[in-house]
Amino acid sequence: MGTVTLRFMMDELRADDYGIPHAEDVAAVQAYLNTQRPVAVKDTFVVAPIPFPLQIAINNLVVDAPSTRESIDLQIQTMLFERAIPGGTIYESWIDAAISNAIGEDHHELVFTTTPMPSPGHIAIVGSIIYAGGLPTSTPSGP
Repeated sequence: MGTVTLRFMMDELRADDYGIPHAEDVAAVQAYLNTQRPVAVKDTFVVAPIPFPLQIAINNLVVDAPSTRESIDLQIQTMLFERAIPGGTIYESWIDAAISNAIGEDHHELVFTTTPMPSPGHIAIVGSIIYAGGLPTSTPSGP
């Protein structure tokens, strides 16, 4: 009772760090809230979310080209920006859909298991994307 924990992101300012605030950002928000909080709030804790890197494997990507891989990375990062929340779950179907939305991708086999965050403070970020079992970089022609 009377305790508040605030986790915040800085998606644009800290884009290079997946939007995770730096220590000085946390201190600035804490200092500001200490001047604004109601007296009924006994304790206010300001903390940055804890990054939880996802491990994703993609097999048999067609078309497996550098531009397709770049598009896949961007699509997964965009999906996480829109859907990831501290303590949330990242669903296999979300990753699969992001890959399917990538420019140049025709089909793939995803190796990923729906992943709940290990604590209310963790938030998913892209860890590594491993490509294996690649096929030729051009789609096969029809019959």
